[in-house]
Amino acid sequence: MSVEPSAETRPLIVCDNVVKTYSIGKLEVMALQGLDLRVNAGEMIGIVGKSGSGKSTLLNILGGNDAPTTGSVRVADLDLSALTAKQAQAYRRHVVGVIWQQTARNMLPYLTARQNVEQPLYYAGSGER
Repeated sequence: MSVEPSAETRPLIVCDNVVKTYSIGKLEVMALQGLDLRVNAGEMIGIVGKSGSGKSTLLNILGGNDAPTTGSVRVADLDLSALTAKQAQAYRRHVVGVIWQQTARNMLPYLTARQNVEQPLYYAGSGER
């Protein structure tokens, strides 16, 4: 008898054998090589490593802005590789949020950090100002 894990015990983020390669001219760069990751609901993790180790690549994949070359990625029971363009857009708008390292690129300098985070929630109809 097979017993499915409950939503409380299933990992919220699952990466299985994720590989990501980029071609730069004739050079092929492997940013991620066979990454396996499990993150449970309520768990806090840090993504650390040297420059060029694949941290941003992983976050771009989890954020729905990029796709792995091979392997599978699930977030909140969504198979990210199976999403249509419209579903991926909804995922980026309602499931994940990204604040880039270069804050001038996407934060409004006249708002507080909290107000910057609340801004997309307001426009998505999820909150008040």
